[in-house]
Amino acid sequence: MFDLAPCSDDRTLAERANRCDASKHVDERVRESPRERRCHALDLVFETVHFPTMLFFVLFIIGHVTLVLTTGALHNLNSMFAAKGGDTWVGFWFFVGAMVIVAIGWVAARPLVLAPIARLFGRVSER
Repeated sequence: MFDLAPCSDDRTLAERANRCDASKHVDERVRESPRERRCHALDLVFETVHFPTMLFFVLFIIGHVTLVLTTGALHNLNSMFAAKGGDTWVGFWFFVGAMVIVAIGWVAARPLVLAPIARLFGRVSER
C-alpha cells in the first residue's frame, strides 16, 4: 500500500485497530509514545471522515450526470466536450472516447501497474 500520511506506518488498519483493543494489557498501550497515540487518533479521525465524504461525492456525481443527461444531453455534451452549442453528435462521440479512456485507466489501475509508478515517489510496502 502506498500512503503519504504523515503518521502512517507499515501496519494495516486491522493491526492499528488492535493496538487500541480494550482487551490488550494496559502495559502495552502505555509503551506507546505520545506521538504514536496522537497519530493513531488522527488516523481514526481521518478514516471516520473519509466514508461520508466519499458517499457525498459519489451521490453528487450521480445527481450531476443524471441532470446533464436528462436536460438536453446532446446540447450539454456538445457544450462540454466539443466546445460548441447545438444538438450535433460531435460532443457525444468525444464523450464516448473520454469514457473509453476512463475505462482503460480503471482496468489498468492494478498494483502490478501502479506499484512501479508509486515507487518513483516513495516507499511502497507489499501486501
